[in-house]
Amino acid sequence: DDVISLRSVTMIKTKGAVGICFTLFGTSYLFINCHLTSDVTTVFDCIFWFGDLNFRIERKRHVVERKVNQIASEEFPHFETLLGGDQLLNYMAEGKIFGGFQ
Repeated sequence: DDVISLRSVTMIKTKGAVGICFTLFGTSYLFINCHLTSDVTTVFDCIFWFGDLNFRIERKRHVVERKVNQIASEEFPHFETLLGGDQLLNYMAEGKIFGGFQ
């Protein structure tokens, strides 16, 4: 194993998930919350996926911070300009993850 943990308590697992499913008025729902490790099918009508999926914006930190500060100071802030570097959206567009999800 070539991974070294820098956490002070390595016996505690920090990754996992919890989910709940139900049917309401004939529509089935699945809610999932998870914290996935980096780099890592059931059919429902609607799926809500929450959590820390460990994706980032692939831009230099100072560039992102400057852009966020600039956008946040606007009367009607829009953060769409940062989405070009969004790893999750890019991987989804390339079909690498969450196939069939929007």
